[in-house]
Formats: sequence, C-alpha cells, structure tokens
Amino acid sequence: MASIDDRYILHGVIDLEARLGVGGARVRTDDLDTYLVPKRPVDITAEFLHASGKAVPYTRSAWAYLFQRIAE
Repeated sequence: MASIDDRYILHGVIDLEARLGVGGARVRTDDLDTYLVPKRPVDITAEFLHASGKAVPYTRSAWAYLFQRIAE
C-alpha cells in the first residue's frame, strides 16, 4: 500500500543473498526504479489490492521494501 501512497517514497530494499548461500541480508539503495514494476500492465489501487487479496507480481522483487514518509 505504501508504494501507491504519495506520502511515501521507496528508500531502499532488503536483498536476501543468504538464501542463495552468498552472505547475508543487505540494504540496497541503488537502482530503486527497477523495483515495484508490475509484470503486466495493471492500475494498482487500494481497491484493486483489497479485491484481489494478493500481491502484484513484479519484474524484480526484494525480500522487503523500505519506505520513507515524506508528507503528512
């Protein structure tokens, strides 16, 4: 929901390399524009998310997303 709320911006992602056996989790702040891009064109709204009851599949996923609130 934060990804569609104008009060928040994507500030970083948690990349879990540990599951691949290559170290641990790390915070990435580069190439953030490549995250949260839907695999298929869809108008993501709160109503759509509530009605579907599931997450939108993205072309590039992270273990977790870090958002910063920039407005009230």
